[in-house]
Amino acid sequence: GWEKIRHLLMGKIAAEFCTPGGRRNSLEALGAVHDRYEESVLERLSKHTANTLPVIYDEARALVHFLLETMRREKAISNLGKVDMRLAWIWGKGYEGHRSFGLYPGGDWTLNWIPAEGSKRNNRRTGYLTKIRGVDGALARDFLAGYWELMQELGVRTPLKPGSGLDARMLRFDSGINHPLSVCTVCGLMQSEGLQDLCTAFGCTGHTRQLSPAERDELWTGNHYLYTYREGSAQIASAHEHTAALSTELRDRIEREFGVGKINLLSCTTTMEMGVDLGELEAVVNLNLPPGISNYQQRTGRAGRRAQAAPFSVTV
Repeated sequence: GWEKIRHLLMGKIAAEFCTPGGRRNSLEALGAVHDRYEESVLERLSKHTANTLPVIYDEARALVHFLLETMRREKAISNLGKVDMRLAWIWGKGYEGHRSFGLYPGGDWTLNWIPAEGSKRNNRRTGYLTKIRGVDGALARDFLAGYWELMQELGVRTPLKPGSGLDARMLRFDSGINHPLSVCTVCGLMQSEGLQDLCTAFGCTGHTRQLSPAERDELWTGNHYLYTYREGSAQIASAHEHTAALSTELRDRIEREFGVGKINLLSCTTTMEMGVDLGELEAVVNLNLPPGISNYQQRTGRAGRRAQAAPFSVTV
């Protein structure tokens, strides 16, 4: 019913902002949405950061956003209501399992806030902190250990059993249109939060520059993801099969619904090769090589028969 649909939609929204792939391609990464946190919590964390590290308050706020993002983007989040945290349809392949943080390696959690004691390898947090002028490895580790405890004290970090994660109830989202957006001149990662023009990408030694208003406008019109979002033309796949094994009545209904867009993805055998008007079909994917040239022409020729945008046909 509607309640189940609501939980699925809430999950897809959460996945947009809480999975690693969104660091480069998401509404947040492209500057359409800006994330923030409960202001009283953000202020406490920022003051602690400014008092512990050689950074000014504004830089501390940017660093707090980065540190919380490293937890959020790993899907180590809690209190999402009845959203299924193990459903691959929501989170994508590889992220449907339990994900949580522990302070150090050695527990049943999947991620570590700080690398193992004595390790010379960095993670995203220690790697970024040691880029900051005046911060060495020891100071970075001490700071992160204190920050870990403060997050729990403020209710930002909550149990996920095993491990812990970011309390999703702390998250707030605003329009990112008027918020500055920068791009790394080396790796190309776009980012809205950073300090001392340091790229937040793990292992990148590049620096960032702020995009101009003209570049932001070009991004809005030229980026396919943003264009689709702005125009409201994004669709959820509604798929059905179309084979000779189906009854004539069912096939006719499927074809009618496909023609009006109620179904927008068909998995077909050769039943669609000839004699069926599919209307404004945009794309055809052949999952094997057709037996002859005429078969290939019939199948791929289904796309683009009317005056819509250029069709797409591919054989895999």
